[in-house]
Amino acid sequence: MRAARLIFLITLVGLPIVTGQTAAPAAGRHPVILLTGDSVPMHLLDTFREEAATRGWRVVSAARGSCPVTGDELMDPRGHVIKVAAHCEEAPAEQDALIRLRDPAVVIWWDRWSLSDFRAGRRHVVSGTRRFWQIRARRLASAVDRLSASGARVAFVATEPTGTGVRRACTPERCNEWKRFLLDHFWDVTARWNHHLRGFALAHQRRTAYFNLNDFVCHVVASPCNDRIAGVPARGDGTHYGVDGSIRVVDEILRRLTPFMPAAPSG
Repeated sequence: MRAARLIFLITLVGLPIVTGQTAAPAAGRHPVILLTGDSVPMHLLDTFREEAATRGWRVVSAARGSCPVTGDELMDPRGHVIKVAAHCEEAPAEQDALIRLRDPAVVIWWDRWSLSDFRAGRRHVVSGTRRFWQIRARRLASAVDRLSASGARVAFVATEPTGTGVRRACTPERCNEWKRFLLDHFWDVTARWNHHLRGFALAHQRRTAYFNLNDFVCHVVASPCNDRIAGVPARGDGTHYGVDGSIRVVDEILRRLTPFMPAAPSG
């Protein structure tokens, strides 16, 4: 039987570390990490694989562009289904299939789209409303139960502020609607979601840990935040990490995972 596992949170917002104690699973094969979430982890897959390989780990992915981990049917503020996210409802089944096939030690959860409006039954649930937070809390708990049912650790990467590169896509005359939402609603929606994740960790300390990477990614907590590396935005479009940013953030995430990962086989 696999030893006790840990569900933990990695956040890019300034909050203290909260950890719980657990025994590391026994060694014997290359530990597997499963990525879930949206296009940010999806675009980082190659970097995750390369950096993880140096530690004797393997990485597989069920990340899908414009999708929350929970596979909700997403809607825009006008109540229209977001067509580019039509494949999101298939995400949980893909995650479950990879868990059965690859038996990951850790499932990394990293998405922005948990903050979007979505459909619940026949109703349009508007982001930031009381009903939104109630349903989000239930779906978070349910998804964690599902993803960890076979003993996997679930690692939440809380949503970070957009970076300075977002200004290229969000001029006063033109701005992608979703980027504008993330830019304008960091404090009332994104930060509140991250606060909820922190509360979840505090309420489940025997199987959770919480890591603060805010100072590592952003020089100052703001929206957009200054995420420049040698004068260049780490995220050219304000969301997706470029080459330098991707190596730095992936290496830092994996470094902080190390105490909770099973030992890789030697030789």
